[in-house]
Amino acid sequence: MSAPVYGIDIGGAAAVICRDDGELLRNELGGHRTATCVAFAANAARQLGEASFSANAQAKGNAIGRLAVMPYEQLVGSPLAKHWAFSHSARADGGGDFDLSGSPGPTPGVALLGALLGKIRTTSVPKDAPDAAPLLSVALPPCADADGAAFARAALHDAAKIGGWKLSATPSSAQAAAEALARKYPRASDSVDVLIVDMGASTTTVAAVRLVAEGDGWRPQLLCERSDPFLGCADFDALLFEHLSAKVAAKYGDAVKPGSRAGFRLLDGCERLRKLLSTLPEASTTVENLVEGTDVPLSLSRDEMAETCAPLFGRLRATLDTVLATDGLATLHSVEACGGGTRMPAVQAVMSEALAASSVGAAIVDSKFGAKLDDVSVALGAALLGKAAADARETRAAEPASADEAADATDAPASATAGEGTEGLLAHDELAHLIAREAELAA
Repeated sequence: MSAPVYGIDIGGAAAVICRDDGELLRNELGGHRTATCVAFAANAARQLGEASFSANAQAKGNAIGRLAVMPYEQLVGSPLAKHWAFSHSARADGGGDFDLSGSPGPTPGVALLGALLGKIRTTSVPKDAPDAAPLLSVALPPCADADGAAFARAALHDAAKIGGWKLSATPSSAQAAAEALARKYPRASDSVDVLIVDMGASTTTVAAVRLVAEGDGWRPQLLCERSDPFLGCADFDALLFEHLSAKVAAKYGDAVKPGSRAGFRLLDGCERLRKLLSTLPEASTTVENLVEGTDVPLSLSRDEMAETCAPLFGRLRATLDTVLATDGLATLHSVEACGGGTRMPAVQAVMSEALAASSVGAAIVDSKFGAKLDDVSVALGAALLGKAAADARETRAAEPASADEAADATDAPASATAGEGTEGLLAHDELAHLIAREAELAA
């Protein structure tokens, strides 16, 4: 039971990794986030994570975790797919092949993620660690449905192997966040119900969690979780792109093509405006060389953004209403908001409106949202759950299980324990080839 377990939260913009003892692991530049990007230089040299920063935007593959763990047909139907500057195609296994600029050829999304996980392993695991593959617990990114979750677990199984890891568990992001919250939340009574709202770069998760007193701390119970895999900051930027692109076309006569150099510059401008609107009622920026060498000034108000992004705010409200209507949910003790998206005033307004309209949230609608969960919390929770799963497997292997213990193991949430024994996505021969190829490139 001494082998450490590493927990990782693979976000749309960056990945965070943490050990089960709470140690936050850093990238090669000393930062605590590793960009989920890959690019290829002119000589076909692969650039992973922070090494890809200098690459041209059109040569990058961003959010490679999503390229791996989401079914291809769902990905290509997303608003951001039109901004891809690389060719892509469906695979027989449901995933996708992606041919990035400068790459040696089409590569499965699982292989791209495996390469990133391999780099993270080299920056996180001590060089004097045992030769055996280190244990990894991955917080499962939000999925559209149960079939999507099964696909994601199979993809993570293969990506971990390609990256030189041994998968210990794949808890949901909500399970991992609840586990971390239980370690931080102050004791108030024998039981408290808490709402977690996490909106990141690409996804949103809303969860109702009950914290039950146990010893000097809490034991978390996940009462309900709902996720939207296409409701994140990048999805707001995609809608703003359409809105501002229409404005540019009306004034200058030239439409900005998604995936072009000008398109990436406009997309960056949309992100800047969105972030400025978190603190200002109206924001402005200038996008350089947007139309035939012309620098184009852009402006946006909060009301304009609210109208443009109304469909996304509506989906957020529907997700909140579903969780707040959970049977048995008691009056909320607090709302814990995390992720960059929850900093948007419009998102906070939707949260407050949903609380005010619910019987369990009306009493705290005027209370400030909590901030006990940070960028590391999901990774830490995943590490803790992965460690518990690994220890339980080791105990069962060392001691013959009784009938009751066997039943308890069978009844354990599959999402928290799925790791060893999970079936992969790739055919055996292809997986073996990719593992060998990655080992050769890493050497």
